[in-house]
Amino acid sequence: MDSVSVNDTQVTDSKLVELAGFHAYRDYPDGFEFSVNHVKYEVVDTKYLHPTGLDALTVLNLSTKELTVVYVGTNTEQIEDIVTDVQLLTDLSLPQITAAKQYYEDMNKKYASAGGVSSVTGNSLGGALANAVGVNHPEVKTVTLNPALLPKGEMERLLHYSP
Repeated sequence: MDSVSVNDTQVTDSKLVELAGFHAYRDYPDGFEFSVNHVKYEVVDTKYLHPTGLDALTVLNLSTKELTVVYVGTNTEQIEDIVTDVQLLTDLSLPQITAAKQYYEDMNKKYASAGGVSSVTGNSLGGALANAVGVNHPEVKTVTLNPALLPKGEMERLLHYSP
């Protein structure tokens, strides 16, 4: 089995889980500051109401200057999320997964001079979106909370993705 290394970040798994499981659902605007376990974060970018149903935000750890993309889980009031949840059980190419990967790429490029995005996280559908990014960018720390499955063909079955 092959192994891939993961970027060593100072952002702990517990902080990423809290970002995914709580803060992702708060609809914070750009510039909003909040704390996770006494560490301040600032929302530097948001992607809400994307045509595919993608909801995500990028946050800056104000202590370490590390950037994290946080993918929001299923919003039962967004039909696009429900459709994506069902389609995760297929081998279709899903627009929301494509949009999640593109959002990561955009943020990584936008903040390249600051070191780029060091981690991604998400819960439920957001966890699947984070995992889709992590599979394609093994150098990025990926932590998920109760993630949905990735569709068939999205990852290589025999590749070991953990550090």
